[in-house]
Amino acid sequence: MNWSYSLEGEREPFETPADHPLVKAIEKGAEALTGKTPEVIGMGLVGDANLYDNDAGVKTVYYGPAHQTAHSDDERVSISQLAHCAKVYALAAINYCGLAGE
Repeated sequence: MNWSYSLEGEREPFETPADHPLVKAIEKGAEALTGKTPEVIGMGLVGDANLYDNDAGVKTVYYGPAHQTAHSDDERVSISQLAHCAKVYALAAINYCGLAGE
């Protein structure tokens, strides 16, 4: 048996500095909900954020619920985790846009 494969494109890595305003906005939003600042880490994963960052110059981050089942046959997330992330995103947008004091 013979087989072959080819990769049809490359995905370059990206990094958003930990002191970038977007990272700080996410941290502030998460901290407002949990009382704890989330850990900033790098991860090797496949997503589209690198396209925004590398091709369009739009800084991006990943922040979301537990990723243990991501992209698996049993992918799932709890409603409470989804609601938490939605709240963090909303607070991050307010923080990033400078509306927190209004």
